[in-house]
Amino acid sequence: MELIRISHCRLKVMLTSDDVERFHLDPDDEGEELHSAFRMLLAEIKEDCGFDPGESELSIQYFPSREGGCEMFISHLNEKEEKEVTDAPRPPKGIAGFHKEYAFRFSEMEALLLACKRLYRMGYIGESQAYIDEKNACFLFLGILSGHPFEMPEELLFLSEYGRQESVTDAKLYLSEYGKIICLSSAVSILASCV
Repeated sequence: MELIRISHCRLKVMLTSDDVERFHLDPDDEGEELHSAFRMLLAEIKEDCGFDPGESELSIQYFPSREGGCEMFISHLNEKEEKEVTDAPRPPKGIAGFHKEYAFRFSEMEALLLACKRLYRMGYIGESQAYIDEKNACFLFLGILSGHPFEMPEELLFLSEYGRQESVTDAKLYLSEYGKIICLSSAVSILASCV
C-alpha cells in the first residue's frame, strides 16, 4: 500500500492486488461487508500516516486497475460537495460513497438527446459533459456518487437502449484527438431541453 497526502483533507491510496485481497475488497461484497472492509483500510491508513476521518463523511473515488489493484482518492466531504451529489442511494454514515465516472457512446445526436431527456426527467443532477467526434458519434460522461465501487447504479442501465458504455479512459484519450466539446458541464439539463 502506498499513500500520498495531497492535502490535510485529501489522500491518494494505491493498493496492489495483494492489498485488495488482504482487505477483502471483493466486488461481489455488498452493504456492511464492503463498508467493514473500508473501515479496516481507514484504520490502517490512520495508523500509517495520521489521516483521520473522525466523524466526518468521506468521499471515496475508486479506480480499479487491470492488474487487480486500485487507486483511491479519499477526501473529507465538505458542505459544498454534499450539495452536488446525486440522488443515488446513500451508504451508511461515515462513508459517503464512491465517485464514479461513466462514458457512453451514441451513434447519432438524436440518441444522445433522448438519453439526456430521460436522465433529466428522472431527476439526474450529477456532473455531465458531452462531446462529438469527426464521424458525428456523440459521447456523454456522467459523474455520480454510487453506493458501490464496482456496479453501475440500476437507474443508469436504461442508457444501453440508446448507446453503449465505453471505457472512460479510452474515450477521453480518443476525444482529446478527435472530439469537440458540445457541453463542458450540465450536459444533461442543457441537451434535454433540445428535444
